Amino acid sequence: MHKGLRWALGLTIALTAAALMRPARPPTVVGAVDSVDDRRSDAAPRSGDSDPALASGNVVAWPERLEPWVLDNAKADIFSAAPTAPAVPASVGPPPAPAMAPPPPAPAPASPPLAWRYLGRMVTPGGATVVLLSRADGAAVSIQQGSKLDDGYEVLAILPDAVRLVFPPTGVEVDVPIPAAASGR
Repeated sequence: MHKGLRWALGLTIALTAAALMRPARPPTVVGAVDSVDDRRSDAAPRSGDSDPALASGNVVAWPERLEPWVLDNAKADIFSAAPTAPAVPASVGPPPAPAMAPPPPAPAPASPPLAWRYLGRMVTPGGATVVLLSRADGAAVSIQQGSKLDDGYEVLAILPDAVRLVFPPTGVEVDVPIPAAASGR
């Protein structure tokens, strides 16, 4: 704790203890003035009086006992729901709210970056051509025409010099080149 805060805390505790140990004395009431309007402006203050209100002679002693207040009974239950006013039909309605412009169309989905490269090709015993592509992380995938890749691309065609992929949401076509030495032509 900061040194200044310790001092402030200690001083607060000491003053609180001193105030609690001091004997309580009832306040001394000297008197009260009837009202400000009843003061006489022409009365001269008596010698030794510092307060002109006390010197004016309009000092009234406090009563021995105050009369209790008399309160009227409540006219409504304050804990019940407030009555609602009946709806008044308006002859002229408020002006129609201005038409809000439609929100701008969502941006067209962008095709993901091409992360595929040609790995190899083979022909199955049934005569179908299967091409192997590898992803940038090294995973190999065998594809045929119509295959769907996990990043959203679809195989559109397997050409002698490239594999044509399409990203269906945008219709963008990209080619994965097949090296000339691998094409065998």
